[in-house]
Amino acid sequence: MGGITLTSLVSNRDKVTFGEVADHYHSNKLFFGIKYFKNWVLERLASWFPVPSWRAKFHRMRGVNLGKNVYVGYDVIFDRLHPEMITVGDYSEIGDRCILSAHSRGSLT
Repeated sequence: MGGITLTSLVSNRDKVTFGEVADHYHSNKLFFGIKYFKNWVLERLASWFPVPSWRAKFHRMRGVNLGKNVYVGYDVIFDRLHPEMITVGDYSEIGDRCILSAHSRGSLT
């Protein structure tokens, strides 16, 4: 029996290198790494910061387009590669541990 199995998808997912991802987005590895690290640090700060308005500010610093008076819950993950592609309207609420993605993984080949 041939075809794609869940096991092969999971094991192949982890074989993509950092350089391949940077090349896929037509980015210099150094600048891509700095941008990704900056976004990761701000995401971690926002994840557990006790003041909700500051959590929103940290995500705005990453590039997420958040309207006014937006509540962002604890441990919310906005797209790590393209946070600027996400827009949340005014007076919205995003509950704890939500994941908002702006792209699909797609194929890197």
